Amino acid sequence: MPSGLAFLLTACAAFRPSAEAPIILPDIPEEVRECPAPQELPAGFMSQAKVERYWSRDRAALIQCRTNLQTVVDYYDHLQEHLEAEEGETKLR
Repeated sequence: MPSGLAFLLTACAAFRPSAEAPIILPDIPEEVRECPAPQELPAGFMSQAKVERYWSRDRAALIQCRTNLQTVVDYYDHLQEHLEAEEGETKLR
C-alpha cells in the first residue's frame, strides 16, 4: 500500500508549475497601443477663444496619453523581450 501512495504523489508532482517554465506574455492588442482619437467639437457657434480652449485641452490630454501609454508599452515590450525561455531557463535582464 505505501508503494502505491508514493506512485500517486510522484504523479501529482508533475502537475505542479515549474519555476523554470517559460513565461509567455501575449502581445498588447493594437487598439490598446493607441490613444483615443481627438474629441469632436460641440455643434453650434463657438468663439475663437472657446475653440482654442477645447483644442488646448485636447492636445494636453493627447500628449499625456501618449507619454503614459508609451511608457507602459515600452516597459511591456521590454519585459516580453527579456522573458524568453532558452533551454528551459527564463532569463530576466
